[in-house]
Amino acid sequence: MNITTVIPHIKIRYNKYNQVFSPCKKCSFDVVTTNFVKYYNKYVAGDRDDYKLQVTYKPSPDVVLVVADMWLTLETYTSWFLPPDSIYWLDTAWLTSDRKPQGITKSLTVVTTSKWNSQILTSLGIKNYIVPRAVDDDLADAVFEKVRQSPTQYRYDFFFLATSSKDDHKNEQLVYQVLRDLNELSKTYKVCSYEWCDAKPFSLSDAQKYELMSQSRAIIWLSESEGFGLPPTEAMSVGVPVIHFDSQYVNAPFDGMGSNSITHFKIPVYGYKLRRSPTIPEKYFPSPIYDYNDVIHVFKEVLSYTKENDKDAVFEYRYRLHEYVKYNFYHRVIIDKLLKLDVAKVIV
Repeated sequence: MNITTVIPHIKIRYNKYNQVFSPCKKCSFDVVTTNFVKYYNKYVAGDRDDYKLQVTYKPSPDVVLVVADMWLTLETYTSWFLPPDSIYWLDTAWLTSDRKPQGITKSLTVVTTSKWNSQILTSLGIKNYIVPRAVDDDLADAVFEKVRQSPTQYRYDFFFLATSSKDDHKNEQLVYQVLRDLNELSKTYKVCSYEWCDAKPFSLSDAQKYELMSQSRAIIWLSESEGFGLPPTEAMSVGVPVIHFDSQYVNAPFDGMGSNSITHFKIPVYGYKLRRSPTIPEKYFPSPIYDYNDVIHVFKEVLSYTKENDKDAVFEYRYRLHEYVKYNFYHRVIIDKLLKLDVAKVIV
């Protein structure tokens, strides 16, 4: 007897109960979930109401896509009461954990967002696929049109965004020290939870955030590790270069097709050490080892580069950043990649 094995493409159940699950509101997973649903309904469902997806924050049998932290999902899966035939789009900033993943999770359809997250899953025996996160397509295009008209019109030298200040992996205190030492605190728009910040995380609309980014010479992104890293990708979508550690744990936004043509500013890293999370003690971050003098040097390099180039040269590097994100990290690209994955599970 000849047996033929057919591995189908992902199929979405088309009914009005289709849901995309985020485990939290006003968090990075909520941003990803909300924008994914918005653009899935725009690009795929269109005016067909029975094809549309919706966001949910409660586990349900009608969940077809889960957007959540990788470690927490693998460790607490059975308590979440989520369907096993969903697609699990997971990433994490933690390199390792003291808690073991539940064995049942090896059978899940898991998608992650970066090579280093994929390596963790593979080491755990979990088959996985890589599909990165996406920016807000329409907003990026609209804001960049304003940049196109005035590419050298800046309100700020830097923009800084840290969505969480509880575990220090965003390096807020390092950013504060650099800005203070360079006399740049008043010339930087700062979104974080400290008293020296200008706005609290998630207090700005996406439109305000993209506008403020576009009016800055560069975005500061000194995170130790990220499953993907949406803020720097959003900044590049409106033509703003990024200051970041030259680290495998944050480089996913800079690994797309055509990355050799974009401008970004890398702080040298001389190794890593495991740093225990102060908020969830059994989790560990890969913390980069760096020289503070290098950090100062890179910030000065950014100011010099963005001020000394003429208007045409500035527009050129800003345009390349925008186009790079457009062809790598827009929803119309990401959704197509997600739906074309070959998987052994079918969501009927």
